[in-house]
Amino acid sequence: MQPPTCRGIRIRSVEDAEKVLHAVSLGLLPMVMSRLDDEERLALTSGCVYVWEERSSNPLEATGQ
Repeated sequence: MQPPTCRGIRIRSVEDAEKVLHAVSLGLLPMVMSRLDDEERLALTSGCVYVWEERSSNPLEATGQ
């Protein structure tokens, strides 16, 4: 099971989310390596935040076209 990026917090605004994403980009918080599987989704609890990078297999989506 992948541990959450952080625990015991609440994202209440875009600014809160940006702070978490910035901390991940600086390497202060860990990034989850893949989407959560069924077992991990069932284990979700309040206050846990997971950050991962979503990449498309479609080259047109990856370039933003």
